Amino acid sequence: MKLVFLADSLVLQRAGIKKYNLQLLETVSLYPTLESLHIIVPRHEENLGKYDQVVVPIGKFPGHQRIRQFSAIPKVVESLKPDLVIEPAHFGPFRLSKAIKRCTVIHDLTPITHSNLHPGGSVWSHQILLKSVLKKSNLVLTNSYATKESILNYYPATSSIQVLYPEITKPLAASTSRSHSDHPSDNYILAIGTLEPRKDYATLIRAFEKIESNYHLVIIGGVGWKHSAVDQYIEKSPKKEKIHIKGYISENEKLNLISGASLFVSTSIAEGLGLPLLEVMPYNLPIVCSDIAPYREIGGDDFTFTKVGDVQSLASAIEKSINQSCTTNFNNQISTWNKDRVTQIEELFTTFDQWQ
Repeated sequence: MKLVFLADSLVLQRAGIKKYNLQLLETVSLYPTLESLHIIVPRHEENLGKYDQVVVPIGKFPGHQRIRQFSAIPKVVESLKPDLVIEPAHFGPFRLSKAIKRCTVIHDLTPITHSNLHPGGSVWSHQILLKSVLKKSNLVLTNSYATKESILNYYPATSSIQVLYPEITKPLAASTSRSHSDHPSDNYILAIGTLEPRKDYATLIRAFEKIESNYHLVIIGGVGWKHSAVDQYIEKSPKKEKIHIKGYISENEKLNLISGASLFVSTSIAEGLGLPLLEVMPYNLPIVCSDIAPYREIGGDDFTFTKVGDVQSLASAIEKSINQSCTTNFNNQISTWNKDRVTQIEELFTTFDQWQ
């Protein structure tokens, strides 16, 4: 099989979607009868050096990243004569001959289901383009059964849809030394995610203010859209000296912060999956999180769930978790999750076999 992977997200993204798509690229590169694999990138990326990169640059004028998906990229793809093209970030592949199979990855439908939590451009793009993408895809690949259900509710005519979980791993940090700059306190609560409305950091901050302890709150994540409300909550918080926004940091710094945390909290209103939960599980931190479908899919009954937006319930759950000395162990859940992923890969490769 000759495969083309549209890899803008591997160069331009920094959040969880990039991590998932890197794993996906590595997975499809292991397909037993793969004849060739080209990745289409906006610029050459050293970290992707082991792959055959084909550069389709983004121009300086606004909107060109999207425009080239309909013009320059299809021309380049057709010249490579692939059997299959994978678009790992919702939009595409576009304008390909019918002989080429199309696989589109959908990470979540929150721009549709929770449009008030997203910037207008993202909402508009999904509303205009997504049903056409789903209709034309030979296979829709998604990261959770929760997202699969959302897609089928939105567009029941989706012809073929499969789930592929990301693998849960425990990377080793280059250093386990603790510094004041990395760890603001011996006792801190950790959250991971872009500062944007879906993460509902306002609820987390308000709950943190109610906790009677000397704990600090550390948030790892860059500034996203509609973040001004969060900024205001932090600035006005009586505990603002104990709230630490780390922004985007190195993988090593993140692993050190995870390993030193006392508790992990996620207050998301809506997600497709929730990669930060998978990242912290191998460190066996107690996890307190919103009661949403993808989090239930990950944690079953082993996380502490609270109602979305319920400040008092969240504060009580956090206090209970940090006051208890019980040991958390997710090893069985991780093993089951990764075994399910092996089965999902086999199903994906069987689909590839059928296309040859």
